[in-house]
Amino acid sequence: LYRSVDSKDDLLSAVLLYGDRPGDLAARGDIDVPPLPAAAKRLTNDLASSIASLELARVADGGTAPAGSLQGVSEQVERMALELFETMSRHRVLVMVLDRCATEVPELAGWFGDGRYVVVDLWETYLERIADHVTLAVDRGVLARTIVELITLWAVKMPWDRAPRPY
Repeated sequence: LYRSVDSKDDLLSAVLLYGDRPGDLAARGDIDVPPLPAAAKRLTNDLASSIASLELARVADGGTAPAGSLQGVSEQVERMALELFETMSRHRVLVMVLDRCATEVPELAGWFGDGRYVVVDLWETYLERIADHVTLAVDRGVLARTIVELITLWAVKMPWDRAPRPY
């Protein structure tokens, strides 16, 4: 590995940038990676872009009205959950590394504020917007966090389960 990168920071940058797209790496030779702070900024921007493109972001932001009936809300929640699952799945390695390293590597700490908690806030806003259609017996913030963490578990961590069950 150290023939391909100059430092542990460069190795971490390479994992963050190419972990989900290893085919983008050159087959041989040095891995060209930006310094860790630049890589972290690029990844934060990429994740923010992915989040902003979600139907959830458009609906929570007021751009699209929540579906008009309980059935419509149910279908909308299913679509938005699936879209978030697919987004998290595409960034599986990145999210796993960020979850493990963000508290220890200052350059990556933005992941929680700019990534995960933005999605939690969007779900909470959405749950507030559908209050006319759905009565919730739990705190919306807790439910929003539960939704995001459960989707993250299924999209990011379950594929590496050593004893997977068929679902």
